[in-house]
Amino acid sequence: MSVDSKKHHKQCIRTCFSYFSKIVFTRFICQAFFLVGELNSTTYWRYPFGSICNPKQLVEYIVMDIEPIMEKDKKIAPGKGAVSNRHVLADVWVVRASELGINDNPIHTRTHLGHILKPGDSVMGYNIGDSNVNDANFEKLDRNMIPDILLVKKYYGDRVSRKKQRIWKLKRLAEGDAAFDCDANDFHEFLDDLEEDPALRQNVNIFKDATKQISVDNDDKCDETLPRVTLAEMLDDLVIDDVEMEEAD
Repeated sequence: MSVDSKKHHKQCIRTCFSYFSKIVFTRFICQAFFLVGELNSTTYWRYPFGSICNPKQLVEYIVMDIEPIMEKDKKIAPGKGAVSNRHVLADVWVVRASELGINDNPIHTRTHLGHILKPGDSVMGYNIGDSNVNDANFEKLDRNMIPDILLVKKYYGDRVSRKKQRIWKLKRLAEGDAAFDCDANDFHEFLDDLEEDPALRQNVNIFKDATKQISVDNDDKCDETLPRVTLAEMLDDLVIDDVEMEEAD
């Protein structure tokens, strides 16, 4: 990778968008060259950086059109690192959900979500163009490589409906008054991410929720468009006597 490419890539990493205040492990993707990387907690705390946006600033957009980018049209960085095989780079045109039917001028951006988005879908993103970002690393980025909109994740609809269809749970060690707040938005976003990303939940123990047994004809009642954890991925609920455990659902 060239010196300029490395410099831009490192600055992109430093201006990551954070979902959680405590980073354990995260993956990132550079949409300019479609490179992927990993960041563990040890590396983060050795070279800490702040987030320039937070989940409260996410805006809902509607996909008006989308075109996957052909391999021959992708930018290539000499000596590039790992490239994502799970995502599809695409040109996409979106409008704010609140302006649908009012604004006839969709905004163009590029996204790594080309494998799951189609016209009419809702997607959450950051409006970078209209954001007042005060960050030294962000200021060093090439303005021509900063999109007006950065799309983050597909939006599957009402979280209440998803929670009702969720037949699994997580478990954690009891921590008394310092226990994690299972009603916190961050926690529910984490559960949503587990459902949406099979790779993310590979090393997470997911247990069947005995209080939400599903009938044989349940598939007819479920919304098939929603992502879900398969029964094959769920462990039977175990009771461990020597370690107090609490359910986190």
